Formats: sequence, structure tokens, C-alpha cells
Amino acid sequence: MGLMRIMDNVRRNEIVAVVLFAISLFIFLSLVTFSEQDLSFYTSTPNSSAQNLTGLIGSYLGAILVFGVGKAAYVIPLLILIWGVSRLTQVESNKVFFKVFGTIFLLIAVSSSLSILGDPSRTVAFKKGGLIGTLVSDFLLTYLGKAGASVFIIALMVLSILVATEFLILPMVVEAFKFSRR
Repeated sequence: MGLMRIMDNVRRNEIVAVVLFAISLFIFLSLVTFSEQDLSFYTSTPNSSAQNLTGLIGSYLGAILVFGVGKAAYVIPLLILIWGVSRLTQVESNKVFFKVFGTIFLLIAVSSSLSILGDPSRTVAFKKGGLIGTLVSDFLLTYLGKAGASVFIIALMVLSILVATEFLILPMVVEAFKFSRR
């Protein structure tokens, strides 16, 4: 009976992994092939049929993600891929709430950092970090300055990666220390 239960968990994890891989690939293709010309709220003469490889749904998904968090949207398929690999390797986490919470804060941190980097014009900042990145980075720059905002955002990124994934810092530091002593 115990072996059957293990087999059921293994099979369930493999199924979940395949579903997560498919979702990750769909979102990635939606973002990579996103074209503002596909949707009427970006242009007065939209394409007659969506040029996005994932169709009209992918066009809208790409638009929502790009408008909301800019280039940071690419973090979403990457995290989903990591979750899929974790399930495939039988690393199961029941802390879905923490993963969602960590993902949200990671998106905020990455989009804010992209808005701060480079050209200080609001148009470029919006294109890189989307609405959320622009608003959060403006707030942080106003109250913390560029150095303080950068420290805050880096700390938020590291913490949110720890919460959103199964990644642990201490084992990595120990291995790096062992490697450096060789």
C-alpha cells in the first residue's frame, strides 16, 4: 500500500510539472511575440488577426503583463518553470500562499529596478518597469534616494526569491566557501 501511495505522488508531481511547463511556455511565447499592433487599445488600426503566436488570449495576456510590470513579466514564466522542475524532481511544497506572495514581491522589485536603471525619462522607465515599477520606483527614489532605493530593492529581490522558490542561501554560501578553500 505504501509503494502505491509513493507512485501516486510521483505521478501527480509529474503531471503537475508538465502542466507548469506548458503554462510557463505559453506565458513566455505570449511575451516574446507580444505586439502592440494586435490590440485596439494600443493602436487605432489593429492587426486583423493577432500576430502573437498564442493568439488573441496571448495578446491580451502579454498586454496585461507588459503594461503592469514591463520587462519584469519574464520573471513569471521563469518562476513557473522552476516550480515545474521542482515538482519533476519530487520537491513538493505545500506553501502555495508563500510562493504567490514571494512572486508578487519579486515582480515589484524587478519591475522597480528596471524602472530605476538607465534613462531617467518616465517613458523609458514605464516601458522597462510597467505601471507598477514606475510607481514604486518613483516612491522609493523620492523617499530613499537612488542608493537607498537600490539597497531596498536588492534586499526585496533576495527575500522574495527565497520565499517564491525552494532556493536556500546558506547551503550555497557553504558550498562557495568550500570551493574557495580548495
